[in-house]
Amino acid sequence: MLKYFFILLCPFIFSPAWSQWDYKFATRARTFPSSLLIDSELGFNQLLWKNPISPYTYGFLRPTLNYSEIGIYRVGQLALEFYPISFFKWRAGFMQEDGHVKRKELDCSSFTCQGKIQHRFLQTQLTLGAKDFFFQGKLTYAEAQKKEGEYPFLNFENMIALAPQKDHWQQWQWVLGKKITELYALAILEQRASSQSQGVHSAGHYALLLRSGQGPIDVFFGAGLFHSDLTKNSFSALFQLNYSGGQSLVIRK
Repeated sequence: MLKYFFILLCPFIFSPAWSQWDYKFATRARTFPSSLLIDSELGFNQLLWKNPISPYTYGFLRPTLNYSEIGIYRVGQLALEFYPISFFKWRAGFMQEDGHVKRKELDCSSFTCQGKIQHRFLQTQLTLGAKDFFFQGKLTYAEAQKKEGEYPFLNFENMIALAPQKDHWQQWQWVLGKKITELYALAILEQRASSQSQGVHSAGHYALLLRSGQGPIDVFFGAGLFHSDLTKNSFSALFQLNYSGGQSLVIRK
């Protein structure tokens, strides 16, 4: 996957226009479905256009390479992000999940809980802000393939079942919040996902999400309910710590 990332970079890396690397490290914990994630991302920002009058009217390309280790599975991801304007994104790429531990929340005699799953995905994201209010909506559509296994296999992050061998899934996520001080904000987070062939749905509702940030560091706290057709309604708590570095054109706050 690494060699494809550098092949993707070749058209941009020698461009005379503004370009710069950025990176991000994150740690995330979730009580249900239980997971502990350590995430790393490397991106390359290539400016395409800029309006000198407004600081937010510019467009750019950003190839990214991402690796996550979540204890029960690992994920590698290669993607190309296109921002026609700074607050709107199209993202397309390839992702591979490798599950190596059975989920305690599920009966793995009925599902393929382990093994490699490949995803090809297309994603769009809109970020808006007005005074102290902010909104971000993200829609993802993906095709998933698994070469082995006779049983439905799992999309681990969303806790949905996918048809043996091949299926499609989609995810919708939105965040709406208000900045309380320079360091703190309150928000509502909702995430929904479904599989096409199996018709399995899941939803996470986090009615209260507290975010604090200063400089390159962001911290998220959240509590709410998570539901899947495969599991019962359960209390779910979130914690995430992000550290961002380099010179990124992505609006992060």
